[in-house]
Amino acid sequence: MSFISGVEDPCISAWSPKSVLPNYLLTGSYEGVYSTGHERNVFDLYSLQNDELNKVQTAPIISPAYSLVWSPTTGSPMGTIVAGHSEGRMGIYSPENLLNGIEPMRHVCARHTGAVRTIDANPFQPNLIASGAQSSEIFIWDLNSPDKPMTP
Repeated sequence: MSFISGVEDPCISAWSPKSVLPNYLLTGSYEGVYSTGHERNVFDLYSLQNDELNKVQTAPIISPAYSLVWSPTTGSPMGTIVAGHSEGRMGIYSPENLLNGIEPMRHVCARHTGAVRTIDANPFQPNLIASGAQSSEIFIWDLNSPDKPMTP
């Protein structure tokens, strides 16, 4: 493993799906101390070229991100970004809008009772997202219909 580049503030990260070219690395502000002296609630999108990260876009997000996944969903060529936030919220974002400087937020799911600490995409059905919160709740979401979690 080699060090490629540093970023400005504490963050979490997710790679773009393998179908997205060029490859992108998305970072989301994480709660903590920031170099600017105040909280920055943003996504930073980087392209990776010649082993160097180049920032291509920055966009605001609803609150610091605790978890992040970039899923290769079928409804969009670039997939879908899902971030776990505080207060039980999970944000669904458009990578195309983020890349083009347009408001990336598509939907907010607010079902958990604590911060959403983990998110993962189903490798066989990328429209299915599992989320877990600090209060031991786990939900399965269908990104095609994200208004409420799925029931077994």
